Amino acid sequence: ETGARSNKALKIPAVSFSGKYNKITLKGLVKLELLNIIRDNYFWMIIGAGSAFLAFVFWLGNNNSGVPDLPRTVMLLGFFNNAFPFFIFFIIMFYTGETLQRDKLTRYAFINDSLPPPNWILNGSKLISLLVVAAGLSFIPMIVGIVVQLLKGFTHLNLFAYLSYIWVMLLPKLLAAAVFCYVIQVVFNNKFAAYAFGVALWVGMFFLDTTGAFDYHLLLYSYTPNSGLSDMDGIGHMIWPILWFDLYWLLAAGLLIVIAALFYNRGVNSSFRERLQLVPERFDQKTKLFAGVLVLLLLMVGGYIYYNISYLNEYLTKVEYENRSIIYEKTLKHYQDQPLPKVTRIKMFADLYPYKKQEFVHATVTIVNKNNKPVSEMLLDADGLTNYSISMNGKLVSFTCPLLYSRGFFSWFRPKKDTSDFRLYKFEKPLAPGDSAVLQISSSIVHKGFENGMYAANLLNNGTFFTGGLPNLGYDDDDEISSPYVRKKAGLPPKEEEEIAQNDPVGIMNLKAGKSSDLFSLDVTVSTEGDQVAITHGDLIKQWKKNGRNYFHYVQNKPGMYAPFGILSARYADRKDSVMLGHKVNIDIYYDPEHSENIGRYIKAYKDGLKYYSAVYGDYPFNNIRQVETSPYGPREAATTTLNTYAEYDGWNAHFTDPDQFDYLYSNAVRALAQQWWRFQVAPNSTDGSLVISEGLANYD
Repeated sequence: ETGARSNKALKIPAVSFSGKYNKITLKGLVKLELLNIIRDNYFWMIIGAGSAFLAFVFWLGNNNSGVPDLPRTVMLLGFFNNAFPFFIFFIIMFYTGETLQRDKLTRYAFINDSLPPPNWILNGSKLISLLVVAAGLSFIPMIVGIVVQLLKGFTHLNLFAYLSYIWVMLLPKLLAAAVFCYVIQVVFNNKFAAYAFGVALWVGMFFLDTTGAFDYHLLLYSYTPNSGLSDMDGIGHMIWPILWFDLYWLLAAGLLIVIAALFYNRGVNSSFRERLQLVPERFDQKTKLFAGVLVLLLLMVGGYIYYNISYLNEYLTKVEYENRSIIYEKTLKHYQDQPLPKVTRIKMFADLYPYKKQEFVHATVTIVNKNNKPVSEMLLDADGLTNYSISMNGKLVSFTCPLLYSRGFFSWFRPKKDTSDFRLYKFEKPLAPGDSAVLQISSSIVHKGFENGMYAANLLNNGTFFTGGLPNLGYDDDDEISSPYVRKKAGLPPKEEEEIAQNDPVGIMNLKAGKSSDLFSLDVTVSTEGDQVAITHGDLIKQWKKNGRNYFHYVQNKPGMYAPFGILSARYADRKDSVMLGHKVNIDIYYDPEHSENIGRYIKAYKDGLKYYSAVYGDYPFNNIRQVETSPYGPREAATTTLNTYAEYDGWNAHFTDPDQFDYLYSNAVRALAQQWWRFQVAPNSTDGSLVISEGLANYD
């Protein structure tokens, strides 16, 4: 039946392969590529085996003297960071090849490449799926770590440490690695050739960085300044340098994505030469604009990083360090036998600014010439000080710089010649035997910007370990090159440990701690941040607060003390106790508030040790004994006058489950306490065998 006539025109269907179609296609292809990976049984076998091995490593944890440590988050992440990110790269590399070559191997590419979606859809879907896989792999240490911790009954999960490690240190590196693998597969367009080249290049960069042969992170793709994690400080001040490098390498990865887009294989023409001919056509205005913005941002960020690591600071290659050590020895070796005065008194005012990475010191130092000949000059080593000056009687002491170094290869905008840390000071009037002098020393440590690697490790936001801020006296043979091969090549004699005879008069006159070391009195007034406690040797005379900062005044002058000495500052908890001997001796354990499990063992060790040693060897000569927890970046343990230190990983979190387990915490504490008699009353001289008394008897006790 004839219908009614309509005057409306028929609608013609519009076919569009852009806009919404592209978005839907991209979403569908990303889902498809991800399913291709996660439905692969081999993928889960690899992930399962790797996770099981990681769980095994986590489960073993640290073990000292048969006593396991608590499975702290930062400890587990430290295990993971040592090697596992390197192996995750191989998983990403393998599945990048599988994802890119799957269509070609199944010959589906002949159909797929003739369909309407543009290159960026096909190219992008594969890349996005690999980036999602890389992001997922970055959460493996968190998932496995939490499971292991809960199975062990440990519930103090440090989620902030997990997330900060993943987002700052691991995820950006894995994303950059995924792009690296992807662009190599695209350019080579041959799975196995890309595997060979990519693995060789990645392993080569890993070798260069870990050995220090060449670790200039501005030129090592995906590498950032090295940093650890600690309970006391987290990533701390290193978070900002790492984030700047993360941004730099993600911008570089963006440029690699552009390269992958230009060389992406589509159709029957697959040779590199044929794809190279397509580059001008593919490098259109939009691509040029995108690449141009990336290059501009990369240069800006890279320039800022270079300004910090090679202008404000100086990067030296391993060879340059060796060359400087060779020049040092050849130029200054004759100062090794130079007579030096002894330090007998230090009065110091120190201001610590951990958050600003700054320290300022004003000290009055008394020196005495205990040699049998006059002292007319002194070689001083700044040893990390940014600047310092020495005055006598209100007048600056003149000095010369006996050693200049050529600037590092990458320090293009620094002066061609750089003064070393060594200065030669000359007295207007030589210091005669038996004479003394009073020096006024002002020094500063001011970290500018950031460096290529870990820096200011002794000046953490929470965990300062300040070693005095005074220049070192005399030639230091520890700065000499030690490698026999390098020494022979440089024309230096073999370096052998010098054994000084027990009856050698010079060795007897000098202490093991150095030629300038002697029994000295210490008077320190130190200020630090308002939320921190500052700790050093001797008696705490006074404590006060001013302008939001905490001040502490310590004195150790009865009977004095022997080197070394240090000042510590952090947000500590303090467990106090005391023992009554011939006089009252105060016991203080300063520790991270989260690490309180074994404080009672340390207290018992000091109480027992003080009573026993005082009964056998005579009263403890000091009024205090302190034990302080330090960051992972300093010495594992150190014993000094009235002050013992143990690093965060050294015993504070030992988990005793059996009364028959060896209490190595008690053992270590009483051994360190014994050194208060044998090393800091009977200070070893510089002759062979002198440590038998201080170390041997401490072990015996």
